[in-house]
Amino acid sequence: MLETNLRALQLNIMKSGPRMEALINDHQSQNLDVLLIQEPSITTYRTHVNHSSWRLYRPTSDTDTARFRSLIYVNRRVSTSSHRQILCDHPDIAAIKIWTSDFQILFFSVYIPSVPLCTDAEASAEPALTAIQNTMTTALRDNQRPTNIVLGGDFNRHHPMWGGNHIQPRFIEDASDLITFFQANGLHSCLPRGTPTYWSLSDPGRNSTIDQTVTDRPELLIRCHLYHENYGSDHRATYSEWNLQAHSKRTTQTRKAYERTDWNKIGEEVIRRIGPWKEIKTRPALDEAVQNLTEITTASVNKFTPNTRPTPYSKRWFTPDLKVQQTKVNQLRRRWQEKCGELGRDHPHSITAFQEM
Repeated sequence: MLETNLRALQLNIMKSGPRMEALINDHQSQNLDVLLIQEPSITTYRTHVNHSSWRLYRPTSDTDTARFRSLIYVNRRVSTSSHRQILCDHPDIAAIKIWTSDFQILFFSVYIPSVPLCTDAEASAEPALTAIQNTMTTALRDNQRPTNIVLGGDFNRHHPMWGGNHIQPRFIEDASDLITFFQANGLHSCLPRGTPTYWSLSDPGRNSTIDQTVTDRPELLIRCHLYHENYGSDHRATYSEWNLQAHSKRTTQTRKAYERTDWNKIGEEVIRRIGPWKEIKTRPALDEAVQNLTEITTASVNKFTPNTRPTPYSKRWFTPDLKVQQTKVNQLRRRWQEKCGELGRDHPHSITAFQEM
């Protein structure tokens, strides 16, 4: 089990690779369990920022969309035996569930586009909300555990329910779909009403509340507040902590570096602790002396032998055959990347290289 409560962070990263790398490499973020990311960066090869300490989950929607606008990262400290991704048919929604023996929590990373101000074009939230509703319905039907639902993301909607009193009527009308969805599912905002989560970089001083973390079980929320760091984004990160302890990997026992043992100090320590040698005349006395010598020697060896430095990249299942396959795949991938850089992704040679990979 996790020794602490489940901790999540939600942040719109503004499509910035350096900002995402700053977040995921921050030593303080290693204490988090779940990252709900909106508008992530993407490379030329349509890949996202990865890290050895995090598992990345993209939207499961079957689409040709070039850019997913929501991702979820789960700390590798959280065992795969207590979490998995769940299907959600929308390119801007990623979802996972984390469970214990008698409880589960559904996390959704949500991005809803803003409503255009200068055109008559509509940006309805209904498709995204329908996809979330279908996922929730399926998860609740297929699992009889008590369930907590948490949605975190950039909803791009304004309403007095979460944004304070000074909201223009048009903006309130644009949020009607979201309000209906929240009420139908009993969802409550976790941040205090009126907490600004967006601060404009181009218009200093202008702020609004468009990022939210909402839940149907507020009694399980231990704390929710703005995070101390936003990593250069114009959005503020939201930290939430939940009363759920997911299964965690057992800590591997540290090995000793016996090649660096100080045997002279061990000998001195054993002699000092044993003291003057007493004459042994009986078998029980001999057994007691042997046991005492063994315990003192073991304790001294542990004391004067440093621990090996564990590597986070150790994979005991990695065999020589897998190494050969890995080398071949890497060669094919680099060949495809070179073709894409020289000829473009749609060139026949690039397509052939991708099929070979």
